[in-house]
Order: sequence, then structure tokens, then C-alpha cells
Amino acid sequence: MGLPNGGDPYGNRVFIVSKVAVVMTVAQADFNMCRWIAYTAKRVTK
Repeated sequence: MGLPNGGDPYGNRVFIVSKVAVVMTVAQADFNMCRWIAYTAKRVTK
């Protein structure tokens, strides 16, 4: 198989995991923001 990053077996895996964590956090924040905007828009239009 060979180790990635010149002998660092965890380098790529840690990088991928941290990237996934960041993407999930951003998606959650986006979702909350969209819900908040929709909620505010509903209150304003009524």
C-alpha cells in the first residue's frame, strides 16, 4: 500500500475527517440561517 505523506499514516485521514467536520458545521449553520430567514419573512409578511 505505502504510507501517504512520506510515512505519515494518519495525515490524510485526519485531514479528510476535519474537512468533513467543517462541511457539516457549515451546512448546519446554513440550515439554521435559512430557517431563521424563513421564520422572519413569515412574520413580516403576515
